[in-house]
Amino acid sequence: MPTNSHAVTVLSAIAAGLGLALLGFHVYNAPAPTTTVASAAKLDNVPSFSCRLPVSGPGQAGFLVFPSRNQVTDSTVHPIGGVAFTKGKGWINAPARLMSPDATMVAVADPRNGQVMISDLNGRQMKQFSAAVNQVIGWTSAGIVAWSTSLDQIRVINPKDGTYRAFAAHHLAFLAANSSGIWSLTGGLSRMDPATGQVTLWYTFSKGSAGGSGGTLLGFDVNGSPVVWDAPDYADGAWTVVVLAGPGIAHVLATSSTNSLFVPEHALGDVHGIWFTSLAGSVWLSTAGGLTQIGGTNAYVIAGPCT
Repeated sequence: MPTNSHAVTVLSAIAAGLGLALLGFHVYNAPAPTTTVASAAKLDNVPSFSCRLPVSGPGQAGFLVFPSRNQVTDSTVHPIGGVAFTKGKGWINAPARLMSPDATMVAVADPRNGQVMISDLNGRQMKQFSAAVNQVIGWTSAGIVAWSTSLDQIRVINPKDGTYRAFAAHHLAFLAANSSGIWSLTGGLSRMDPATGQVTLWYTFSKGSAGGSGGTLLGFDVNGSPVVWDAPDYADGAWTVVVLAGPGIAHVLATSSTNSLFVPEHALGDVHGIWFTSLAGSVWLSTAGGLTQIGGTNAYVIAGPCT
């Protein structure tokens, strides 16, 4: 890891029912990182490309290095409530969803007073304004996307002046936003158009033999398409991982019978394919050739693309 990597330390945080609202942070120049290297286990059909995949787990972060697949842990990074890595800017101790698409700003909400604060990656607060929201759930090209549970609204906020467009949330629980839309996971996956507020059901969770259904939005592929874990009977039944190209257009990536070691936790797509972490803390890669176990230990979040 470069010795000039930056890390962001969260100075204060509030655990709200909707998640962690980060209220402030600063950047410090990290010392030369102390690293530990875990040698890769021997696995078949492992890709031979050259890059570093940023991963994080409880209390640690680092890289899975290719083609060796050695995992290098940076002891100077201490994830708090989420971590992301941006090439050229280093580690950010905040969830990737809070960063602007150009990775220059971080937006956070204070659920106590509904205010939104925007800071640069050096920790300097740039703007602060009242928006009557509880949680920032992401960004689109139109601006910051925040959810107001009390008003049952999604607000798309212009980061330049704090003006916003408000759309009815229809009592849906919205949890993510990206270049492709604003996403709710209530009975299935629904997409809100960030320009019009129109909500369209993209996927309905399957019901198992016991009548239960459930699922998770694992992440997005390189094109911004959602990757969903459909887990009937709350994962007690046979489950499926799909990537959605549109409403009702699902491509199966894996099932509960694909590999007994694979239980999906998180997903992120890049030019190499769709990276997954498993509940066991291992890393997997889905390509046109199928799902391959890559290795890794204590890796539960893919913190950025492999570059």
